[in-house]
Amino acid sequence: MMYFPPTDVDEYLSNNPKKPFLSCEFMHDMGNSLGGLDSYMKLYDKHQGYSGGFIWDFIDQALFVTDTVTDQRILRYGGDFDERHSDYEFSGDGIMFADRTENQQCRRLSTTMENTENSIKLIFGDGTLGVAGTDFHYIFSYEKGGLESLVIKNKEWLYRVPKPTFWRATTDNDRSNQFSETSAMWLGADLFLKHPQFDVAVNGQPIELPIAPANNRYSSDEQVQTLTVTFTYPTPTVPATTVTVRYTVNVDGRISIQTSFKGRSGLPELPVFGFRMIMPTAATQFTYTGLSGETYPDRMTGGLTGTYTVKGMPVTPYMVPQDCGVHMDTSEVQVMRETTQNNADPDEEPFQLTFTKVDDNFAFSCLPYTAEELESATHIEELPLVRRTVLTIMGAVRGVGGIDSWEADIEAPYHISAEADHTFSFVIDPQIN
Repeated sequence: MMYFPPTDVDEYLSNNPKKPFLSCEFMHDMGNSLGGLDSYMKLYDKHQGYSGGFIWDFIDQALFVTDTVTDQRILRYGGDFDERHSDYEFSGDGIMFADRTENQQCRRLSTTMENTENSIKLIFGDGTLGVAGTDFHYIFSYEKGGLESLVIKNKEWLYRVPKPTFWRATTDNDRSNQFSETSAMWLGADLFLKHPQFDVAVNGQPIELPIAPANNRYSSDEQVQTLTVTFTYPTPTVPATTVTVRYTVNVDGRISIQTSFKGRSGLPELPVFGFRMIMPTAATQFTYTGLSGETYPDRMTGGLTGTYTVKGMPVTPYMVPQDCGVHMDTSEVQVMRETTQNNADPDEEPFQLTFTKVDDNFAFSCLPYTAEELESATHIEELPLVRRTVLTIMGAVRGVGGIDSWEADIEAPYHISAEADHTFSFVIDPQIN
């Protein structure tokens, strides 16, 4: 096609054509021109089937001659040689002047195309969706129900698929006021979350689920600006509700994660609502910006805002292992590791991954154990050997209480109602230069 207006291209691609759209000529750059280029560039974000086109054309077509009046070397175009009929300046339609210098449109075009070429590559498998960019490669698994691989600069950051989390290891006060008994179904939901439904959007536009045979329509080199994959998990609770995790990957490798809980009447209160990542090896330290020390919603007094580095992943040595290590009001946390499970990786240099807030600060814990592992021990020496890192980003944390340790409930503001909606967001930032 030649010189199709962007509205016509949009109409063609909006009707699910069998073939992509490529303009053999578009944007006729004659004189002071190339206005409206942005309308074509936006089609890259909107349609996978838009393949761009060829601007007409490369260079103004004119001839150097010696001016008979000034004896200067000048350019002449159509009609300047007494030839008739002529198209006159119609041959002056290049992004370069005839003397091989750039015009203003060429400089503008260079910037525009740089932005367009900065894209991510999608690989549509039968059961997975791969995302690749400079120094990062991610895999979403439909079978496993989430983000299966998070490789940054050749380092894998995931041991298993991250999931929403609802349970914290029972504290002494939880036990004494029977909270863990009344909310026990959230332990089951934490362990046995049902397989999710999933949806995929490319450049902000939903697409048909890219599983076989629909994925056969895609090439091995699909370039996009953003990818959003949404997993919706039904909970194994009575009554049931849903939890949604939405991942949005940008060209710089940043992943924005929004986790949402749909409140349902009749559900017991939540111990916690968060997002849990298990990393393959143990962290050597973590650095965060937030409140000093171990803090909880009803125990924040005395916590000083600052940036702190914690060596290792200390477990608070309460007599009976229980929930610990929560850091409230955090804007950023960076986890550092030095080892991988990859036997072919000889690199011993430390590497790190950063998690940042979107709007509101979050709470987090960085421990060597899951809530269930802490729950199973009656003495700290019974805990397993340290092998992995369990990072939990939390949007809501139940208070710990302490009015007494035999029956008193925690104060009202520090409960988490499962009958209300909850949403929190954060960003995984690979900090790729």
